[in-house]
Amino acid sequence: MNTMFEQIDIGVSQSLKIKKYQIPNLDIPYHHHPEIELVLVVRSTGKVFVRNTIKPFSPGDLFVFDANVPHLLINDEEFYNNTLNAEFIVIQIHTDLLKNNLLLLPEFNNIKHLLDRASHGIKFTDIRNSEAFNLIRSAYHKDGIYRLIDVIALLENLNSENDFELMDIISSTPQNLEQPERIQKINKFISQNYHEDISLEEVASIASMNKSSFCRYFKKYTRKTFSQYLNELRVDYASKLLIESSFTVTKICYDVGYNHVPYFIKKFTGIKGLSPKQYRTKYRQNV
Repeated sequence: MNTMFEQIDIGVSQSLKIKKYQIPNLDIPYHHHPEIELVLVVRSTGKVFVRNTIKPFSPGDLFVFDANVPHLLINDEEFYNNTLNAEFIVIQIHTDLLKNNLLLLPEFNNIKHLLDRASHGIKFTDIRNSEAFNLIRSAYHKDGIYRLIDVIALLENLNSENDFELMDIISSTPQNLEQPERIQKINKFISQNYHEDISLEEVASIASMNKSSFCRYFKKYTRKTFSQYLNELRVDYASKLLIESSFTVTKICYDVGYNHVPYFIKKFTGIKGLSPKQYRTKYRQNV
């Protein structure tokens, strides 16, 4: 799918920009840009699109997109009748500031890990009672070096947050050379066999571990149970097929590893917030 390139003017005298938007509704098409971007939802509800993934958003949610990650936010219908205004705080950071300068320093390893995850898009759910929220508000009211210090502290803080999800799990399955060899081996096996029946015993054996040890190990590195991870991976592959093919829901169900259509629909709806048919229709209407 084609994406629009958005030209962002941060200015020659600064490395980042923070702006509050109070608008009737969002009207930027599916797009990408070379800047790292954080989007805090202050007042709005709707859907966010990242590659083949659609997720809902509501007040307090924060999204982090690495450079050139294609994305689109659209409001729910009530924000298109001009009676409600949407409100967002957007932080945009020059890639050169971090990736070609600060990330070379060992003190920035945590931020590097955060941005590695942000290449898939990250959603932090309702941060309004968190230190991250306070740092965003603080940075918004500052300028110069003091604003930069708050944003760096924000990125450091977000790396330690546990309540997040990767938007695009399919692109997160290839091996990460910084991961231990064992977790690389597990990820490779799952990504190559997600469409087959995979038992917990089988994948634990691949890792040369018993079931209980494997479950603890897997959750440590993915922050998900094996069952949750496998279901999300299958559903993301299913969403990709719904968008890119004309296959029936039944065929897609079996192609991604499920053998019972009602169960597939239940899992898909639980993860995506829409049924497979609704998802296909929604995506084609808005992107």
